[in-house]
Amino acid sequence: MLVVLGNLIGDIVSNSLRWSSIAGFIGNFAYPFLLYLFWTKIRKKPFSLRTGGAIAALVASFVLCALVQTAIITPAVAYFYPQVDIPYSAATVFCNATLYPITFSIPFMILPQEELGFVPVGSHNSFELGLTKRPPRKLRLTKTDSDK
Repeated sequence: MLVVLGNLIGDIVSNSLRWSSIAGFIGNFAYPFLLYLFWTKIRKKPFSLRTGGAIAALVASFVLCALVQTAIITPAVAYFYPQVDIPYSAATVFCNATLYPITFSIPFMILPQEELGFVPVGSHNSFELGLTKRPPRKLRLTKTDSDK
């Protein structure tokens, strides 16, 4: 929500507040809200990126949310600014909403979970803000033939 408000404030401060900023506000709010709904209300499994299927579901949710965001923002831009190249504008919105989350956020979500031992805070099917440290794993040392 802070990013959505920050984007709107940026439009105001930079003197680029237009009628299409309303669609941008709605589209930028819809994207994380739909991700939240998918990962907490619709999907019945806990949040984890330990399987290829979970990663594919996250990528699919990024693409779906980007399509919704593009479908909200692009018609407003086309209506208020008919001189804008609409396919280029739609591609820019879509790529901005998919490429960054897929290339950067997935590795940064896997790293704390797998390498640092953090797990998402929350119950079985919810994901709350914050991470909690997983208890350390006990190492089993076994004697090899050279140790005998």
